[in-house]
Amino acid sequence: MTEASVKPQNKTENDSNIREGVVISELALLPEKALLNQKALAAVLGVDARTVRRMVDRYEIPPAVPFGGRMMWQAGQVLAFFEKTADRLMCEAEQRAEKFHEDTSP
Repeated sequence: MTEASVKPQNKTENDSNIREGVVISELALLPEKALLNQKALAAVLGVDARTVRRMVDRYEIPPAVPFGGRMMWQAGQVLAFFEKTADRLMCEAEQRAEKFHEDTSP
């Protein structure tokens, strides 16, 4: 198994106007089956390793799976988790908006 370093892209002054959504784009650039250890996932997400553990505890990212004696994440599964969560939240927001509209309609 070959390990490759995953480093976050260098930030420039122009990047200061870019929202946090770029993190998912960076994750999407990795091969779907790419395996990331905690340090590599933290680098892609732009957080530290401790934050990755906290994100798992808060169900913000899926838990790691054991692979070769290490805990790893598959890039595609993390991205799919984000997309599924975003879809669920959008659906909930739409339902709240519909209910609000029904409650405020004459």
